[in-house]
Amino acid sequence: MRSFALFISLIFCCVTVKGQKTDTVASPSAPKVTFQSCLDKQLKPDFYKGKFLVLDFWETWCAPCIAGFPHFNEFADKYNNPDVLFAAMTDEPASTARKFFERTKKQLHALKLSDTTRLTHDAFKINSYPTCVIIGPDNTLMWQGETGQLTADILDKVIVQHQNLYKPSRPSPLNALMSANVKKKPLRSLLRFSITEADTGKNVTPHFGGSGSIADGTVISYGMQDVQLGDFIQDITGFSSTSRILTNDTGRLSKAYNIDYNIGSDTSRYKLYSNAILKSSPFINFTLSTAGDVLKFKAAIESKKVRHYQLVITDTAKLHSFKSMSSHKSFSADHPPKIEYVGYTLKQEFDYYQYATKTIITMDDITDSNHYDLSVDAADMDAFKKSLQFYGLALKEVNSDVEFLSINFY
Repeated sequence: MRSFALFISLIFCCVTVKGQKTDTVASPSAPKVTFQSCLDKQLKPDFYKGKFLVLDFWETWCAPCIAGFPHFNEFADKYNNPDVLFAAMTDEPASTARKFFERTKKQLHALKLSDTTRLTHDAFKINSYPTCVIIGPDNTLMWQGETGQLTADILDKVIVQHQNLYKPSRPSPLNALMSANVKKKPLRSLLRFSITEADTGKNVTPHFGGSGSIADGTVISYGMQDVQLGDFIQDITGFSSTSRILTNDTGRLSKAYNIDYNIGSDTSRYKLYSNAILKSSPFINFTLSTAGDVLKFKAAIESKKVRHYQLVITDTAKLHSFKSMSSHKSFSADHPPKIEYVGYTLKQEFDYYQYATKTIITMDDITDSNHYDLSVDAADMDAFKKSLQFYGLALKEVNSDVEFLSINFY
């Protein structure tokens, strides 16, 4: 499923963490695994001595980490035995992790460790989440990488065949130059806007991207390759490309482009666009108008009376119990049909749910602007409704006016 570019900026992208420095090809000894508490039971400091340890680094605010639990659980269920241990470590307090599991009912088939000192994180140079390491019985580092890249083949080779797959990395000349901390006065970019045709012209998952936003979530910078025009318009406007965008040419709306821009955060530059398309949305209107001038389309709001779903809050206290536990924002749709949101408003989350479920969902009677941590199943409408009930939310069918975004090509 295509990740929603509006949120890519607000979440970190998982990157393989580089291994420790070594002058030889042989794997180094693994740093000591230090922890202050275990949520499951009392553990000795050397609990993994003489055993394989598959250690996952995660955070309660990391949506990709949470979305990957089932993936990690499958391996734990298959390979866990007296000689192979699976553990998951966070640098958050044990009380925070315990609250997360109690309120979400999520399952993680691993020893749940808390390392608030970050001694273990720093020793393994963990700078992205989720990251996994495998330590051998002789305390050698046998594999390290993004948890999502962990496969049964890797575990078979390491645990069953005792192959060491650790690959030490050396800093590149570019990284060395960056680490020299040479101070340069940055050049201030006033405006950048580029749209080029993608090489493939096909609907492919964007292989790099990101966006930046101001306080209200409006996108003011964007960078994406091979993104369909309809998905780009959805990203910047919130109108679902699968249910809330109308067009006279679906072929042109589905064409892929490389789009890169930064329009800055100075509202006064775009005051002439304040109500050009959407009300009080100068940044969105400028971006949409500029893209329209380049790709030859006109955008306008069109209202129609249609049957659709309306989101309602059935249990306010229950919903509020899922207010975000941190200031972080993170999103993952990497394990469809499950979608994980951490730190977003209902409005932001349901903009994407409309895309995932291909249905129209409005929030006319909801003014709630709190940030929530929600996990939903978008396999079908029944599964979606059931997952909403867990949070004190529901959908009701209504027949009323709905705003659509009309994209007419010329």
